[in-house]
Amino acid sequence: MKRICNLFLFVALLFVLNHRTSAQTFVLVYNIHGKKIGTGTLELIADTVIVIENKKKQLQRFLVVDISFIKTQRSVGSYLISGFGIGLVGSSFIAKGAAYVGVENEALGVIMISGTAVGTIAGFVIGIATKRQKFIINADPERWKALGGYWPGLLANDL
Repeated sequence: MKRICNLFLFVALLFVLNHRTSAQTFVLVYNIHGKKIGTGTLELIADTVIVIENKKKQLQRFLVVDISFIKTQRSVGSYLISGFGIGLVGSSFIAKGAAYVGVENEALGVIMISGTAVGTIAGFVIGIATKRQKFIINADPERWKALGGYWPGLLANDL
């Protein structure tokens, strides 16, 4: 059972190392017709343009006059996966510590499974409770400039 705990801990650490940091702002960009034209993390904001990086690590540039609105935050699935990862890591450490104390194998399995389940449920609840922010621009540069202070670290120049 100790080998299973070690394997569980290894998988949990790999998950943590591959998970993106929450410091990056994930956005969904929509055009004037309400169609999604881009998704990714914000890289640069300027007077007339927004630059995002998509999953393929490609930079996409969108003109402000082409943008109707921008939504932030990730979906419930992202919070679900994050909760799963936190539960996985936490229960792995607890099970590893319990194995050294001499807890039975069945109890270690229950600790690992229940910790992961609790983390996943917590992520789901947080995902439902978190509201996405929506910034309506409607191709208006003045509305865009009013949003300049929301992402201060990404400004290319003063808006």
